[in-house]
Amino acid sequence: MALPARAAAEDGVSPVRQKQSHTCIDAYAKYKPFETCSGCAGAGLGPLWPKVAEVWRTQQLQATWLRNCLPGGPAFVPFWTVTQEALEVALAAAGVDGSAPATGGEAGGVTIRERLLQLYKELEAYDDVADVLSKAQAAGRRTAILSNGSKDMLGDAIRAASLEDKLDAVISADDAAVFKPDSRVYDLVCSSLGVRPEEVLFVSSNNWDVKGAAAYGFATAWCNRKGSAGDAIPGSPDVVIESLVELAEACAAQAAKPE
Repeated sequence: MALPARAAAEDGVSPVRQKQSHTCIDAYAKYKPFETCSGCAGAGLGPLWPKVAEVWRTQQLQATWLRNCLPGGPAFVPFWTVTQEALEVALAAAGVDGSAPATGGEAGGVTIRERLLQLYKELEAYDDVADVLSKAQAAGRRTAILSNGSKDMLGDAIRAASLEDKLDAVISADDAAVFKPDSRVYDLVCSSLGVRPEEVLFVSSNNWDVKGAAAYGFATAWCNRKGSAGDAIPGSPDVVIESLVELAEACAAQAAKPE
């Protein structure tokens, strides 16, 4: 895959610049998308799961954007509430009764709705996540998560992936009472860590999130795991990577450089 926005560096692919002392990753760049969750498919949905997953995610994003921008619109609610509401829309769209018993070996007598929400809290991390965080820290970079996710959601996901010791900060949009890509969310990174925007490399699998971070002033890397096309909105990330492996290699190279 061609990487048209890749930073031009003489030492190879390197989205890392020495002046960036912090690496901030969107939480859900770290986790496999829930549409690939085998447990979700086995919760009693069968062939209906792809439709439920697609509508669930679309409704999630749409709700955050509309809550941000509608004049006099609905008040901010935590992302977990948004997630629950979006699931109800998705189940209805697929004609699924969320109160029906879930199936599968670990369902444990809960409903389809309860099982899907529990699985959402336990999303599986990509294999490259722990490595990139460790190498970023070894390179002297502070690591953080910035997410629309509610604080309790992030805590559950981080513990499930055993990433507690690899993060210096976990920052939730809850503290800004607004969702990304509003600049007040990105500002939480600077206010929480005491840094300037140019000191932060922001990584996300969402192109819209990368553009919001770039507009705020962060250096940006779009982790385009799916090889998705971009969009017509002006602006490009500083670098496009296919996985976090490339970022881990850049951090390792930075750590190996003599002072």
